[in-house]
Amino acid sequence: MAQPREQMSTALFVFGASTVVAIPLGLTIIFGFASVGGCFLECSEPDPGAGIRYFLAAMALLAVPVLVGFAARRRSRTFWLWGWAALIVGLGIPFAGFN
Repeated sequence: MAQPREQMSTALFVFGASTVVAIPLGLTIIFGFASVGGCFLECSEPDPGAGIRYFLAAMALLAVPVLVGFAARRRSRTFWLWGWAALIVGLGIPFAGFN
């Protein structure tokens, strides 16, 4: 059983990762819906391919806090590397330019 101090640090670490990911995730979902439907502020041609790419980006962003939580929970160097890699990828996805 984990110590209360370890549980609290893990919870704070996951909360921080979730907070960092929340705004890019929300924007990715909004842009995905606008791409599939074709209408956001004005209507244009729908692009289902872009919607699927945004959906995959949203799934990757949802995985970031989970991987960071695993990295915080385990004291293994491999998990820490995966956690940092997930955080860097998660922060880079909104800037990738899908269109």
